[in-house]
Amino acid sequence: MFDSKTLKFYKKNGSYYKEHKTTKRKTKLTKKQYDQCRRRYDPISIINAFDKDAWCKEAWKKHSKKYKNRKDPKFADKCMGRSEAVWKHVQTWPEALFLMVKFLSGDIFSNPFHLRPIDDETIPLLGTLRQINKYGLMTNEGQPGICVIEDGWEQEQRAYMSGLMKKDIAYNFAKVLTKNKKVFAVVINNNKKTTFFGNWNEITENCKRIGDCVVLTRFRKTGTKTWENPTRLHIKGLKNEMREDLYHIKNYNMSSTFIKFASQNLVTIRIVQKERCKVQLDTLVLKALRSVTSRVL
Repeated sequence: MFDSKTLKFYKKNGSYYKEHKTTKRKTKLTKKQYDQCRRRYDPISIINAFDKDAWCKEAWKKHSKKYKNRKDPKFADKCMGRSEAVWKHVQTWPEALFLMVKFLSGDIFSNPFHLRPIDDETIPLLGTLRQINKYGLMTNEGQPGICVIEDGWEQEQRAYMSGLMKKDIAYNFAKVLTKNKKVFAVVINNNKKTTFFGNWNEITENCKRIGDCVVLTRFRKTGTKTWENPTRLHIKGLKNEMREDLYHIKNYNMSSTFIKFASQNLVTIRIVQKERCKVQLDTLVLKALRSVTSRVL
């Protein structure tokens, strides 16, 4: 079975049907007509056809590092436009997770939260990120915990991850995850209720009060002691994240069915690792997910 905005298509007792969602009027279809509708409306069928577009894949690999693809009119029209069109057909949560896995596999080239190639620092984590999405956490932002020295500058990063998940498992997942004292998590409900897990006050940084913010990335010149240009995550500002995620979904012209589902059933979750320069956050997240839920895909 698959849906469009106004119609649903299904097979019953060996016959194929089209039914209007409002009037409930049914129309019997031939298998050929049913398959034609599937190719038009079913996201999985659409994306499987999209996978065969070798030109887009090669263009993506060729241009991704320098972000030239966004300026290439042929790529924008033929590939980026088709990626966006696929997301408009999404009706259900598994379909949305399926497309995010396809994005992380390089088979489609955009999603509602990310309109450019994946950063090089994230590439080693892609296998684990795909598994995390298959278990029902749709990742939409994050960074690995790495420390590098380049061009006379030191850079330290604290690993974090942000995404959407169903509220009926989010709170239990956060409790299990934060049993590891090195991980903090915050769940933001769509009614603006913010719930913290783990002791955020253990992180003392350059904020007005302890626990007000956490530095995600900081820089300093090699040989100096003063850190410059810190990127901070302000805890109080997190209450707006669910609203922003819903804005991106609506702005991407996703179906009203999915928008309604997201606003009623999903929450935003932000996960932060206490220590810098540690890269195991994705592994800890996947382990916790496996303990509280089963695979969606």
